[in-house]
Amino acid sequence: MFPRLLYLDKIPLYQSFFLFGARGTGKSTWVRHFLENSSHPSLVYNFLKNKEYLRLQSSPHLLAEEIEAKLKETSGQILQVHLDEVQKVPHLLDEVHDLIEKHPKKLRFILSGSSARKLKRGSANLLAGRAWERHLYPLSSLEIPQSFQLKQALRMGTLPQLASLSPEEGQEYLHAYVSTYLKEEIQQEALTRRLDHFHRFLEAAAMNNGELLNFSQVAQEAMVPRKTVSAYYQILVDTLLGFFLQPWGHRQSRKQLVAHGKFYFFDPGIVSALTQRLSAPLLPQTPEWGRAFEH
Repeated sequence: MFPRLLYLDKIPLYQSFFLFGARGTGKSTWVRHFLENSSHPSLVYNFLKNKEYLRLQSSPHLLAEEIEAKLKETSGQILQVHLDEVQKVPHLLDEVHDLIEKHPKKLRFILSGSSARKLKRGSANLLAGRAWERHLYPLSSLEIPQSFQLKQALRMGTLPQLASLSPEEGQEYLHAYVSTYLKEEIQQEALTRRLDHFHRFLEAAAMNNGELLNFSQVAQEAMVPRKTVSAYYQILVDTLLGFFLQPWGHRQSRKQLVAHGKFYFFDPGIVSALTQRLSAPLLPQTPEWGRAFEH
């Protein structure tokens, strides 16, 4: 277990919150560790389990019934409820909202997810400010001070699972990660009709990672329309696979700063996997090293 810089115990005990982060960043593990070491009772719902998902998908009212039954057993303690992969059942947030209103400072919801797309772009109830928002990222050098190796981090990234794997196993893990993302996040969620187009776009986006963006160039490399590239980048942002870094300019100046932003994937290892460079050496004083270091 790596100590994380996201201290959940610093959040007031009665305060519910969303915990977002890409798959594999350790959200479920960190929340489970936190709940196991808490003196307050807890309930956990994992919607990656098909039985759990189907049960509450078809009968959302069961969530409130089960939580209120558990509340009667808590003897005045705050009940902590973890809904894992909550984006798969966004309509349950209506039940969560109602429970928070009915039982103030008696319930705390921890709502974790690896995609914010359905929640923020659909009609999901985001609890009108009643839940804070936190993010969990891959490990930083401060979280692995004893075993941090810069060269390894630049080439393979710092997803927690890699710490227990050999270099060969780590490469397989990252290749599988990319394949799983395409299958589960994109295909199953029906975010795009042409998975082959999106796959080519992913490779082109990885080749342009950290560079000043030119949507037309990426569209040409991926062989898809420019408007499609813009939509695909938004999918990456909404599913927490990356983020834009916008240019900065003097507001006092009358001249507009004309420049494209940059896009970064959430972890350098994902870029290595997408560009087929996991097994290639990464040498100091080369352009590849410089780009990975900046990332």
